[in-house]
Amino acid sequence: MKPLAAIAIILSAVAIAAVWASTVEQFEPAQPSSSRLVTVTNFPNPQNVAGTVSVDNLPVVQTVSGVVEVSNLPMPDPAHFRFVGVTTQTFPGGGSRAAMMQACNSEYPGSRMAFSDEYPTTVAPPAIASDAWIQPRVAAALSLEYLIDPAGSVIYDPSIEVPNRFSCGEWSTSSANSGGAFISTGGAIFTTACVNELRVACAAP
Repeated sequence: MKPLAAIAIILSAVAIAAVWASTVEQFEPAQPSSSRLVTVTNFPNPQNVAGTVSVDNLPVVQTVSGVVEVSNLPMPDPAHFRFVGVTTQTFPGGGSRAAMMQACNSEYPGSRMAFSDEYPTTVAPPAIASDAWIQPRVAAALSLEYLIDPAGSVIYDPSIEVPNRFSCGEWSTSSANSGGAFISTGGAIFTTACVNELRVACAAP
């Protein structure tokens, strides 16, 4: 019996070794193959397409009636006006705002009569050839008599200005007893008697 047992042990060992060898061979990394240039020459010739392409499966157009309300649109920024110059035409203080506006638009298309705070806020403003009427824009009152505009200019000081209004009654009176705001050649804002004839300061966006 001992020879048979020894033979069985030997055969088992040989079988185990064979299985192990085949497993190692199975997982052994493949050897890299040499690269070769492959030329493909059997591409089909390009085909020319002519004619009209018709797309007829579009969805049917839907008719919508009623009112569409959009409420979250941003508000546009207000136009910023800049000083563009003074007119060559002159007016007394009562020359009317409409006439002064038209004079500005004729000489500087798209412009209108300037406000007192628009000259100081203009970058590199043009030279002021002559004193000119300007619309006062009141932003605050230092008292019941002293008035300032948004740029900080005092547009009415009773100690040095002509009394009784500062826009010649909305540019409707040429009385020597009424005053209107004007811009000097140096860019300062004062008032003068409405009887005087001055040019008109103009501003445009």
